[in-house]
Amino acid sequence: MEHPIRVGPAGWSYKDWEGTVYPPHGSKFDSLAYLASFFDTIEINSPFYRIPPPQHARSWVRRVASNRDFKFTTKVFRGFTHEKATLSDADVKAFRHYLDPLADANRLGAILLQFPWSFRNTPEARVKLAVSRCFEGFVMPNSRVASSSGAGCSNRGSRPACR
Repeated sequence: MEHPIRVGPAGWSYKDWEGTVYPPHGSKFDSLAYLASFFDTIEINSPFYRIPPPQHARSWVRRVASNRDFKFTTKVFRGFTHEKATLSDADVKAFRHYLDPLADANRLGAILLQFPWSFRNTPEARVKLAVSRCFEGFVMPNSRVASSSGAGCSNRGSRPACR
């Protein structure tokens, strides 16, 4: 199975890109649609801070419709990777619901698990890796995790297995 290398920015809504990355524009300018005309992927950063509702994902899917090869990479919620508390079933369910419109439209390329620099290959830390089972087929651990735990990345193009 072929796995293309995708190139794109980490995010699309940056004030300091106006006039440099984006052309001069008015208030109706859509930076996501604009960047999707040049790149085949963009990282969604906002879910790291707060799990977005599914309607946000549906809006993003509509806005990249002109690029049929486009796939999103989304960061996983930091509650799964950074916080000491155990995984909340409600948060896992909410994150999966956020992913549904992306997966249903075949626009979900990968899910990025970003762990803190303090993450080490310990029994306690490996419990945090269990979140990857909820998003099987789309998980892409960050490089410091991959190098310390032997984890790899895959994108089998299927829906997340943990429903």
